[in-house]
Amino acid sequence: PHVFVDTLFIEGDSKQIVIQLKKEAHPNSSILTELAQEREKWRIDTIMIDPGHGGKDPGCVGGTSVFEKNIALAIAKAAQKEITQRIDVQVLLTRENDVFVPLRMRAEKANQQGGKLFISIHVDANRVKSLHGHTIYFMGPAKTDDARQAAQYENSVVQLEDSQNAYEGLSDAAFILAANAQNSYNKESQDLASMIDREIQTICDSHSYGVRQAGFYVLYGASMPNILIETGFMTNASDRQKLNSSSYQKSLARAICNAVIKFKERYESLTF
Repeated sequence: PHVFVDTLFIEGDSKQIVIQLKKEAHPNSSILTELAQEREKWRIDTIMIDPGHGGKDPGCVGGTSVFEKNIALAIAKAAQKEITQRIDVQVLLTRENDVFVPLRMRAEKANQQGGKLFISIHVDANRVKSLHGHTIYFMGPAKTDDARQAAQYENSVVQLEDSQNAYEGLSDAAFILAANAQNSYNKESQDLASMIDREIQTICDSHSYGVRQAGFYVLYGASMPNILIETGFMTNASDRQKLNSSSYQKSLARAICNAVIKFKERYESLTF
């Protein structure tokens, strides 16, 4: 709103100049409209959940019948149901069933649908079978070998895509620099990752490997806060059994929902 100088005087012996301001009695309607439009941009009203893998890409496999793609879809659907039951937002999935979706199309879909948060669901794997628990990632240079290997594994899905030209030059440091340059939501992404990490620890009693950075192709291009959840280890018998159960999938969904609600309340309070 516009402000005007109401009074200007020198206060006593202090030699201070005091300026009293007053707001315009009736702000211009176009200004109010513009402010309302800017506020709406920050309203978290659409959330895109991305079930990793799908179709011809099974993801990591446990034994002969437990597939990452199925677990990721089940958790995503449970989270979609949990969130829409508790708050008034639209929750969309990048895939609704067992189909293959190229990595680049997942963030593109989120952008096209006006997504305000992008959450990609996955299951981890490691040759060390004793490793168990979850890790939350946001876009950035990998600082550990485990983070780098996780990104390399998830990015290897491009080998199944019909056209890999979109990923040329994205396998080195240039990818991270380009991603960070076009992604103005790293701070918000890190905050959301931390909230989800805490909720999964609390609700699911899951061991946490913390919040980490890595260069995941699936997060590249998402014009909103974006994170990737490795919900557990397919290569750990205990994790695999939990992740394949509907009760644990619902617990993860509740943890994700709790974090989304807290994130929404925090960031909308800054603009509304």
